[in-house]
Amino acid sequence: DGRLIPFDKSTWTEHQPPGPPTLEGLKFAVQRQTEWLSDANFVLRALRSRSTTPFFNALDLAHIGALGHSFGGVVAARLCQTSHTIQACANEDGELFGRALRPGEAVPSLDPTLPVKNPLLIFTLIEPSMKQISEYMQIRRGSRDDLIKFLNTRTSHSYLISIDRPDIRHMSFTYISLLYGGPDRTGSLRLSEFTRKVSLSFFDRFLKRRVSDHLDDIVSDSDVGTTTTHPQ
Repeated sequence: DGRLIPFDKSTWTEHQPPGPPTLEGLKFAVQRQTEWLSDANFVLRALRSRSTTPFFNALDLAHIGALGHSFGGVVAARLCQTSHTIQACANEDGELFGRALRPGEAVPSLDPTLPVKNPLLIFTLIEPSMKQISEYMQIRRGSRDDLIKFLNTRTSHSYLISIDRPDIRHMSFTYISLLYGGPDRTGSLRLSEFTRKVSLSFFDRFLKRRVSDHLDDIVSDSDVGTTTTHPQ
């Protein structure tokens, strides 16, 4: 109805203070992601209802992919788990299997019992500034174990690209480092080129069915990260 709804930073920090993730923060994040998922599905329905608008014929609604970063990456992956209209999904460093510090407090963004029937591409990284924090690394190991188990048992075709470089961090997937410079600019440039090539090749193969793409060659030849395919 025309209202502008801004980002509510105070509500976010109230549930998740700075530092390693907490159980309350993870649950709050999953709730927000569920709302974003509803928003995405609303947009898809709205596009289909605009068949009389001038731009409608320019849309190929039979071949839809989802791509997002961070929270948006989680939503993209969940679309491939819940929507019949999405053929392929790419997640740029969105936490799919969050864990708090205490054992047994896994809070997955994806439903561990629900399969992902369409191809899934995941970029994940270890935040360089957090590597010296033992609690963080404990969380990362637990999350990765949960994710790999899921990819091997609940996906039909997925790629997991793991990045561990001192000059690449979570915000390197955005243009922030490129706009403002800084020590991470070189890594951000390399990551930008890599994700562009991989994402284009991924969607060319699984959306446009181009058999001549070189996705496997691109992901195997890069020094940005290591790639595993699942199920294994």
